[in-house]
Amino acid sequence: MPGETGAVSDRANESDHRHSWRTAQGFTDLVLVVVVVASLFGRYSISVGRLTVRPEHAATGVLLVWTLLGAARRRAALARLRDPMVVLLAAWLGIGVVSTALFAPSRSGSLPILGWLVSDLILLVCLLAVVDRLGVAERTGAVLVVPWAALGVGAVVAAVHGWLTWGVQFDDVFHVYAAYATAYEANIFAAFVAAWALVLVWRDGHRLWVAVLAAVIVPLAILAGQTRASLAALALGLVLMLAMTWRMWWGSPRWWVTTRAAVLMLAGLAVIAVVGPVKSFGQAPGATAGGANGATPSISAFPSPTSPSPTSPSPTSPSARPTATAAPPTPTATPQPDKITHFGFGDNFEFRRIVAQTAMSDMAGVRWLVGNGINTFGQRHDDPTQAGVPGYISSLPIQVLYDTGIAGVAVFVGFVIAAFRRVPAHRRSLAIPVAASLAVTSTFTSSLWFSTTWIMVAVLVRPTTRAYAGVTAQHLLDGLGDPTVELVAGE
Repeated sequence: MPGETGAVSDRANESDHRHSWRTAQGFTDLVLVVVVVASLFGRYSISVGRLTVRPEHAATGVLLVWTLLGAARRRAALARLRDPMVVLLAAWLGIGVVSTALFAPSRSGSLPILGWLVSDLILLVCLLAVVDRLGVAERTGAVLVVPWAALGVGAVVAAVHGWLTWGVQFDDVFHVYAAYATAYEANIFAAFVAAWALVLVWRDGHRLWVAVLAAVIVPLAILAGQTRASLAALALGLVLMLAMTWRMWWGSPRWWVTTRAAVLMLAGLAVIAVVGPVKSFGQAPGATAGGANGATPSISAFPSPTSPSPTSPSPTSPSARPTATAAPPTPTATPQPDKITHFGFGDNFEFRRIVAQTAMSDMAGVRWLVGNGINTFGQRHDDPTQAGVPGYISSLPIQVLYDTGIAGVAVFVGFVIAAFRRVPAHRRSLAIPVAASLAVTSTFTSSLWFSTTWIMVAVLVRPTTRAYAGVTAQHLLDGLGDPTVELVAGE
C-alpha cells in the first residue's frame, strides 16, 4: 500500500538520522578524549617556523575542524563568540596585542606565546560549542589522573635507584629528583595532578577503592613533583570542598562519600608533610635529609613554561632555557632540607621575589595602563640564576599585570567573574575548590598557557544537561550510582 510504504520510508529516514546523530556524538566524545589526553603531554613539541607546536595545539586543531564540519556545532561556536567569558578573554588578549605592538623589544619574540593564547581562546570556544558532551572530558581527566600521578612517582623511584632518568628533573639546591612525567615541568605536573584529583574526589569519591587508591598515589605524586604550592593548593581545595559539601549536602549520601574521600586524601597529604622518611622521597643518593642547619640553599628555579622545548630550546623562543634533563647529582654528606616542607626565603621564594621586583621596575607611565607586551620580560632581563638566559615571570598575577597592565588585570578579573557566574549551583562545590587550587599554584608557577587550564574552565562552567530531565531533588540527594544523576556518577 502507498501509505504503508511512506510510513516505512519515514521510519527508515528517522532511524538513519538517529544513527548519524549517534555517530557524530561518538566522534565528538572521541575528539574530547584526545584533547584531554594531549593536554598531559606538554613536554613534547616540534618547531614549525617560528612557532612551537605541542600535542595540545594539534588536538585543538582537530577539535576546531570537527566543530566547523557540523552545522549545529558551527552555529553553537558562533553563538559562543558573544558569550561574556569569550568576549572578555578576547578583549584581554587584544590589550596584549596592542601593548606588544607598542612596547615589545622583539615582536617576533612574543609571537609564539600570542599564538599559544589564540589557540587557548579557540579551544575554549570549541569546548563551549559542545558543552553538552563535556562530561566526557571531565570523566577522562578524572580517570587518567591516578595513572598519570603514578607515572610521576615511578619516574622518581627509577631515578633514585639509577635505573632511568626519564620524566624527572634534578634540583641541585635540595638534591632531589622532581617528577614531571609527560607534563612540561614538575610544577605544572603537580598543579594539574592536584586540580584533576579534586575532580576525582568530587565525582568518583563514592567508590571506596578509588578514594583509597587516590589518597595514596596523588599525595605521593605531589611529593614526587617537589612542589610545595601544589601541596598547599590541594589541601586548600579539599578543605573548601568539605566545607561546601557540608553546607549543600549535609546528611545526604553525597555528603558522606565526599567527606570520606576528601578526608582520606587529606590524611595522605599529612603523611607526606610530617613523616620524615616519606618527606625524603626523591632525594638523590649521597644527600641526607635534615633540617635547615645545613648549607643555606641558594636561588633555584626549574625550567620556564614559556620555553618551546626544555631539551632543545629555539633561539627564537620567548624564554628558552636549556635546563631539563636530570643531571647526575654530586654526592655530598651535607644535610639537605626536605624541600616539600622547607619554606625558607633562600630558595625559589627568593627567586620569585627578585623577579617580581625587577618586573615592577619596568612599570612606568602608560605601561601601568596597558602593560609591557605579551611575554616581553625575557626580552629585557636575564634569568637571575643563569646569565645570558632570558628571564620569565612565573607568577600569574604579576605576569598579567606586567604584560597587559591595569586595564588587562581588570578585564581578566572580569573574565573570572563571568566564568563563576556561569557555574551551576550544584557544581560550585567543585568549581570553587578547583579554582582556588589553580589560583594558588599559578601564583607561583603560571599555568595560563596550558590547555588543561581551559579544559578546566569549560568543564567547571558546563550547565546542567539533559540527564537531569525528570530527576527530582530527592534523587539528586540519594541517587548515588544512578547513571541518570550526573551530579554523582557523570553523564
